[in-house]
Amino acid sequence: MKAIEGKRVIFYCPKYDNDGYPLSEEMLEFKNKALIEFGGFTEHQEIYGNWVDNDKYYQDTIVPIEIAGFRNDEHIQIIANKLKRELKQEAIYLIIDGRAFIH
Repeated sequence: MKAIEGKRVIFYCPKYDNDGYPLSEEMLEFKNKALIEFGGFTEHQEIYGNWVDNDKYYQDTIVPIEIAGFRNDEHIQIIANKLKRELKQEAIYLIIDGRAFIH
């Protein structure tokens, strides 16, 4: 058995953009990058998220993607910023080693 060094992060990725179009290609690209950089990822079952922002109600279909092996917080921020930009999101919800964050 071999331990994986580094931090474990779960990115909560929307399945659709804000106009309702599937983010299939963007998610495939993110997963391919995870395979290349980290050697793998775990895609969890779809879930649904709800939140309120500026008195507006939102509901999303979410695909949690879990990746282990992040070197440090800066590494996580770089990946989260790229993902946020590619998925056209104002923020992204993630869990780092069991602690929840909105980035």
